[in-house]
Amino acid sequence: KETQPLNKKGMMEVTILKADFLEDHDMLGKMDAFMRFKYHHGAEQTSVAEDAGKHPVFEEKFSLVNIHTEVQNGTFLELEALEKDLTSEDFLGKTGPIPWSDLCEYIGLIKHDVEMFDTKGNKIGNVIF
Repeated sequence: KETQPLNKKGMMEVTILKADFLEDHDMLGKMDAFMRFKYHHGAEQTSVAEDAGKHPVFEEKFSLVNIHTEVQNGTFLELEALEKDLTSEDFLGKTGPIPWSDLCEYIGLIKHDVEMFDTKGNKIGNVIF
C-alpha cells in the first residue's frame, strides 16, 4: 500500500456500509438502527434503517474536510450505534476509538470491519465502513 504526506486541506471520504447486531433491541417489530460519529464540533449520522432488524444496510458516504486538523489534534473516530423510536433514540453500543491518523495512512479504499460494544463491555455486533 502506498503512503504519502497528508495534505493540509485534505479530505477523507468515509462510507458506512452496514452493521450486524447480535440481537434485535426493539420491543415491537424490527430495530430501526442508525450510526453516528463526532467530527470537528458537530456530528454526522446515517439515515435510519427502518425495520432493518439485526442487519441494517446504510451505504452512506461522508466527505470530511480538513482531516489534517483532526490528525494534528490526535482525535479519533468512534462510531455509535443507536436505535430510533417514535420519540427518542436508544444507545446500543460503539466501536473503540480509531485514531484519524491511522485511517489516513494509506491512499485508496480500505474496508474496516470493527466490533461494537455496549457500556458494560459486551460485544453487540460489528460495523463495516
